[in-house]
Amino acid sequence: MELFKSDNLESIKDIIKNARKNMRFLLDNHIADINHDDEKKFEEIEFFSNVLRHMTRKWYLEILWELTTNKGLKFNDLKRHLKTISSRTLSDSLKFLQDLGLINRIMQDTRPPTVFYELSDKGNGLIELALYLIYFLMESDFKSQKIKE
Repeated sequence: MELFKSDNLESIKDIIKNARKNMRFLLDNHIADINHDDEKKFEEIEFFSNVLRHMTRKWYLEILWELTTNKGLKFNDLKRHLKTISSRTLSDSLKFLQDLGLINRIMQDTRPPTVFYELSDKGNGLIELALYLIYFLMESDFKSQKIKE
């Protein structure tokens, strides 16, 4: 993947190596501090599952990616970039992503009024974390394994 062919990525490799160690430390402390009976395990797995279910809904990742690569877009431009999405689906998806705090909706004082969508700080953070994950998976043996759907 060309995204990861830069010589400037050595620092990212260090971040990922340190992140794994740091996250393991945080997870170990979390497990030690909280009694993980069956109810707690179920609660945490359910939370994680719900987050994944929402984030992998059709169009959500595509919308976030378009807003990332284009530094924000107006509604009609976003619709043009996504080609086959209906206006209703786009509107509903944008509303949901806004409710999650991942995007900002900015009304522009023009004639006629236009709406500009951009990633919020939370949305930018999500994309940054996703890129680290993608980089980690691309550099690991994971990419050579067949993923069964």
